[in-house]
Amino acid sequence: LWTHEAAGVQLAVHRVVPDAAVSLCFMGPRAPDGASGAARLRVIGPVTAPYLFTPPIGHRMEAVRLKVEWCRPLLGVAPWEHANAEPLYADVRPDLVEPLEPRLMASRASADTLRLLVAFLRERLARHEVACGLLLSSMESLRRGAGATRVSELARRLGVSERHLRRLMVDQT
Repeated sequence: LWTHEAAGVQLAVHRVVPDAAVSLCFMGPRAPDGASGAARLRVIGPVTAPYLFTPPIGHRMEAVRLKVEWCRPLLGVAPWEHANAEPLYADVRPDLVEPLEPRLMASRASADTLRLLVAFLRERLARHEVACGLLLSSMESLRRGAGATRVSELARRLGVSERHLRRLMVDQT
Protein backbone atom coordinates (compact mmCIF):
# COMPACT_ATOMS: atom_id res chain seq x y z
CA LEU A 1 0.00 0.00 0.00
CA TRP A 2 1.21 3.50 -0.70
CA THR A 3 -0.06 7.07 -0.66
CA HIS A 4 1.17 10.46 -1.81
CA GLU A 5 -0.31 13.90 -1.25
CA ALA A 6 0.88 17.14 -2.85
CA ALA A 7 -0.12 19.48 -0.06
CA GLY A 8 1.07 22.98 0.68
CA VAL A 9 1.74 25.88 -1.62
CA GLN A 10 4.92 24.80 -3.42
CA LEU A 11 5.25 22.18 -6.17
CA ALA A 12 7.66 19.33 -5.46
CA VAL A 13 9.47 17.32 -8.13
CA HIS A 14 9.80 13.58 -7.54
CA ARG A 15 12.13 11.17 -9.29
CA VAL A 16 10.36 7.96 -10.33
CA VAL A 17 12.75 5.04 -10.75
CA PRO A 18 12.32 1.90 -12.88
CA ASP A 19 10.03 -0.65 -11.27
CA ALA A 20 8.44 -3.78 -12.74
CA ALA A 21 5.47 -3.66 -10.36
CA VAL A 22 2.01 -2.38 -11.25
CA SER A 23 -0.19 -0.20 -9.04
CA LEU A 24 -3.95 0.18 -8.93
CA CYS A 25 -4.16 3.84 -7.97
CA PHE A 26 -6.97 6.26 -7.18
CA MET A 27 -5.41 9.59 -8.10
CA GLY A 28 -6.12 13.17 -8.99
CA PRO A 29 -6.91 16.57 -7.53
CA ARG A 30 -8.97 16.65 -4.36
CA ALA A 31 -10.98 19.38 -2.72
CA PRO A 32 -9.71 20.69 0.67
CA ASP A 33 -12.42 18.63 2.42
CA GLY A 34 -11.11 15.44 0.74
CA ALA A 35 -13.89 15.18 -1.86
CA SER A 36 -12.68 13.27 -4.92
CA GLY A 37 -13.11 16.08 -7.45
CA ALA A 38 -11.54 14.82 -10.68
CA ALA A 39 -9.75 11.84 -9.09
CA ARG A 40 -10.04 8.59 -11.05
CA LEU A 41 -8.94 4.99 -10.74
CA ARG A 42 -5.86 4.23 -12.87
CA VAL A 43 -3.48 1.39 -13.59
CA ILE A 44 0.12 2.54 -13.22
CA GLY A 45 2.09 0.20 -15.45
CA PRO A 46 5.69 -0.93 -15.03
CA VAL A 47 8.23 1.89 -15.27
CA THR A 48 11.16 1.09 -17.58
CA ALA A 49 13.14 4.34 -17.34
CA PRO A 50 13.49 7.05 -14.68
CA TYR A 51 11.44 10.23 -15.07
CA LEU A 52 10.46 13.32 -13.10
CA PHE A 53 6.92 13.68 -11.75
CA THR A 54 5.51 16.99 -10.50
CA PRO A 55 1.99 16.56 -9.16
CA PRO A 56 -0.09 19.74 -8.86
CA ILE A 57 -1.07 21.10 -5.45
CA GLY A 58 -4.03 19.15 -4.07
CA HIS A 59 -3.16 16.00 -6.03
CA ARG A 60 -3.53 12.84 -3.99
CA MET A 61 -2.70 9.21 -4.73
CA GLU A 62 -3.72 6.06 -2.85
CA ALA A 63 -2.58 2.78 -4.33
CA VAL A 64 -1.92 -0.91 -4.00
CA ARG A 65 1.31 -2.11 -5.60
CA LEU A 66 1.28 -5.59 -7.16
CA LYS A 67 3.94 -7.97 -8.39
CA VAL A 68 3.58 -8.59 -12.14
CA GLU A 69 2.44 -12.21 -11.69
CA TRP A 70 -0.65 -11.01 -9.79
CA CYS A 71 -1.79 -8.46 -12.40
CA ARG A 72 -3.79 -10.79 -14.62
CA PRO A 73 -5.63 -12.68 -11.87
CA LEU A 74 -6.35 -9.66 -9.65
CA LEU A 75 -6.64 -6.74 -12.10
CA GLY A 76 -7.40 -8.60 -15.31
CA VAL A 77 -4.62 -6.76 -17.16
CA ALA A 78 -1.36 -7.73 -18.82
CA PRO A 79 1.28 -5.62 -17.07
CA TRP A 80 3.61 -4.96 -20.00
CA GLU A 81 0.74 -3.69 -22.17
CA HIS A 82 0.73 -0.67 -19.84
CA ALA A 83 4.47 -0.08 -19.45
CA ASN A 84 5.24 3.61 -18.83
CA ALA A 85 1.53 4.43 -18.90
CA GLU A 86 -1.27 5.30 -16.47
CA PRO A 87 -4.51 4.43 -18.28
CA LEU A 88 -7.90 4.80 -16.64
CA TYR A 89 -9.00 1.43 -15.25
CA ALA A 90 -12.43 2.15 -16.76
CA ASP A 91 -10.83 2.20 -20.24
CA VAL A 92 -8.86 -0.98 -19.64
CA ARG A 93 -11.46 -3.05 -17.74
CA PRO A 94 -14.85 -1.31 -17.77
CA ASP A 95 -16.43 -4.56 -16.58
CA LEU A 96 -14.47 -4.43 -13.31
CA VAL A 97 -14.46 -0.74 -12.46
CA GLU A 98 -18.11 -0.65 -11.33
CA PRO A 99 -19.03 -0.29 -8.45
CA LEU A 100 -15.48 0.28 -7.15
CA GLU A 101 -14.81 3.70 -8.69
CA PRO A 102 -18.06 5.32 -7.44
CA ARG A 103 -17.25 4.04 -3.93
CA LEU A 104 -13.75 5.49 -4.18
CA MET A 105 -15.19 8.83 -5.31
CA ALA A 106 -17.38 8.89 -2.21
CA SER A 107 -14.44 8.29 0.14
CA ARG A 108 -12.69 11.30 1.66
CA ALA A 109 -9.86 9.84 3.74
CA SER A 110 -6.84 7.96 2.37
CA ALA A 111 -7.38 5.11 4.85
CA ASP A 112 -10.93 4.60 3.54
CA THR A 113 -9.73 4.62 -0.06
CA LEU A 114 -7.03 2.05 0.71
CA ARG A 115 -9.55 -0.17 2.52
CA LEU A 116 -11.79 -0.12 -0.58
CA LEU A 117 -8.89 -1.01 -2.90
CA VAL A 118 -7.77 -3.88 -0.66
CA ALA A 119 -11.34 -5.18 -0.34
CA PHE A 120 -11.68 -5.15 -4.15
CA LEU A 121 -8.47 -7.17 -4.56
CA ARG A 122 -9.45 -9.63 -1.81
CA GLU A 123 -12.79 -10.18 -3.52
CA ARG A 124 -11.05 -10.77 -6.86
CA LEU A 125 -8.72 -13.24 -5.16
CA ALA A 126 -11.60 -15.13 -3.57
CA ARG A 127 -13.84 -15.18 -6.66
CA HIS A 128 -11.41 -15.92 -9.44
CA GLU A 129 -8.72 -18.44 -10.17
CA VAL A 130 -5.41 -17.09 -8.93
CA ALA A 131 -2.08 -17.28 -10.70
CA CYS A 132 -0.65 -20.72 -11.22
CA GLY A 133 1.36 -22.04 -8.26
CA LEU A 134 4.16 -22.93 -10.65
CA LEU A 135 4.39 -19.32 -11.82
CA LEU A 136 4.39 -17.97 -8.26
CA SER A 137 7.04 -20.47 -7.17
CA SER A 138 9.28 -19.65 -10.10
CA MET A 139 8.97 -15.88 -9.70
CA GLU A 140 9.78 -16.08 -5.98
CA SER A 141 12.76 -18.36 -6.70
CA LEU A 142 14.08 -15.83 -9.20
CA ARG A 143 13.63 -12.95 -6.76
CA ARG A 144 15.32 -14.74 -3.87
CA GLY A 145 18.06 -16.43 -5.81
CA ALA A 146 21.62 -15.40 -5.08
CA GLY A 147 23.00 -14.25 -8.40
CA ALA A 148 21.67 -15.05 -11.85
CA THR A 149 19.51 -18.18 -11.79
CA ARG A 150 19.39 -20.01 -15.10
CA VAL A 151 15.93 -20.78 -16.42
CA SER A 152 17.06 -24.32 -17.26
CA GLU A 153 18.11 -24.91 -13.63
CA LEU A 154 14.87 -23.44 -12.27
CA ALA A 155 12.78 -25.57 -14.67
CA ARG A 156 14.68 -28.70 -13.60
CA ARG A 157 14.07 -27.93 -9.89
CA LEU A 158 10.34 -27.36 -10.55
CA GLY A 159 10.04 -30.51 -12.67
CA VAL A 160 8.94 -28.86 -15.93
CA SER A 161 10.56 -28.24 -19.29
CA GLU A 162 12.46 -25.01 -19.86
CA ARG A 163 10.15 -24.23 -22.81
CA HIS A 164 7.05 -24.65 -20.65
CA LEU A 165 8.41 -22.39 -17.90
CA ARG A 166 9.42 -19.67 -20.39
CA ARG A 167 5.99 -19.75 -22.07
CA LEU A 168 4.22 -19.59 -18.73
CA MET A 169 6.22 -16.53 -17.64
CA VAL A 170 5.71 -14.71 -20.94
CA ASP A 171 1.99 -15.51 -21.06
CA GLN A 172 1.26 -14.55 -17.46
CA THR A 173 3.53 -11.56 -16.93
